[in-house]
Amino acid sequence: MVRSIIGFVEPYDPGLFPEDLAEGYGLEASEIVNLGSNENPYPPPPPVLEEISSALGEVNRYPHPSYRALKEGLADYTGFDEGFISVGAGASELLDNVCKLFLDPLDKVVVPVPTYTLYMLLAMLREAELNFIETEDSAFQLDLETLVEASKDAKLTFMGSPNNPTGRVVPQDLLGELLGEVEGIIVLDETYHEFSGSSAAGLVEDHDNLIVIRSMSKYFSLAGLRIGYSISNPKVAEALERIRLPFSISTPAVRGALKALGELEYFRKVRDRILAERDRLLREMGRFSFLKVYPSQANFILLKVLRKPSDASLTELLAEKRIIVRGLERLPGLRGEYVRVTVGRPEENSRFIAACEEIEGCLRGGSR
Repeated sequence: MVRSIIGFVEPYDPGLFPEDLAEGYGLEASEIVNLGSNENPYPPPPPVLEEISSALGEVNRYPHPSYRALKEGLADYTGFDEGFISVGAGASELLDNVCKLFLDPLDKVVVPVPTYTLYMLLAMLREAELNFIETEDSAFQLDLETLVEASKDAKLTFMGSPNNPTGRVVPQDLLGELLGEVEGIIVLDETYHEFSGSSAAGLVEDHDNLIVIRSMSKYFSLAGLRIGYSISNPKVAEALERIRLPFSISTPAVRGALKALGELEYFRKVRDRILAERDRLLREMGRFSFLKVYPSQANFILLKVLRKPSDASLTELLAEKRIIVRGLERLPGLRGEYVRVTVGRPEENSRFIAACEEIEGCLRGGSR
């Protein structure tokens, strides 16, 4: 009864959550430092929370199915006409709709790895043929010639910019050349672009085969409300809207998103704090002999574990110290042990640094 492909699909692994660790160690969730999910550690400002709260009285009614007000707000924020914008319940729904729109069974999908595993899961559910481009040996940098060769007969090519988990941005000149060389659709996931100060969305106006995916989960602190949007040529945007599930974004989410778009100064200040802390983490991690740190243009950093004081993974060692990071042991495209660390508040980052200092001390002292 169930489609045969489902037997080959692994469910998306979100990593540890504070509730999981609290239950395992008999703790309160508030005692745990959560640096595992690339969330914004700061809540939205009070006007946004008040708007969300006031919208709760309307949850007995459906939101307007066109989401025109949300599209108007996003058009003003992005500088694109509403006709270029499609919306969804998080970037995840947009990615799913892109696969529904373009993929037939056995279509070729190209994915540089390591990257966000949802691209692979959604392509597999459409019974597409996955083709990986390995980037670990080039320090996770993309090569134009390799991309063109792999993508020239592909229906879709997925790339993150900044990429999760490497934090690297796709160079705009490389992307522009790739778009001109291939006929397939390039899906550029810019979920974290506000932290990098870089976006390739402007290329949409000259390239009908580019779809830019964005989210309000990270920069706008709305991960729990699920708001995503895409920027693409109007024909693709209209098709994405046609297949979107009706009423998929709740009224509180829409109202909160619109209010957040009016609080840009607050979010710019929060971003600056996060970037300052990211740079501190990059400096501090460079001191430890058991870690290799990679540069990042996002709100997270990638670390390779070079040695440990025991057989336990670094994720497990940190969990014992009530700190959650994202272990990447099963992520395609990585050899050895890596972890991804979300930039938290200063006090959270300090606890993480102190935990790394303890591990370094154990290595130097020869005991755990």
